[in-house]
Amino acid sequence: MILGRPHATQSTQQSFAPARRPVQTQKPPSKPILPQPGRMPSSRPS
Repeated sequence: MILGRPHATQSTQQSFAPARRPVQTQKPPSKPILPQPGRMPSSRPS
């Protein structure tokens, strides 16, 4: 918790969001998409 560095907190939170989103989104859908083709179209429009 840095009170004198509010910029460092925002820069770290934004860097983690985009870096963790694509990694978690490509891992779970990669498994269910192969065995379950019915889930692919359901996750795409979402």
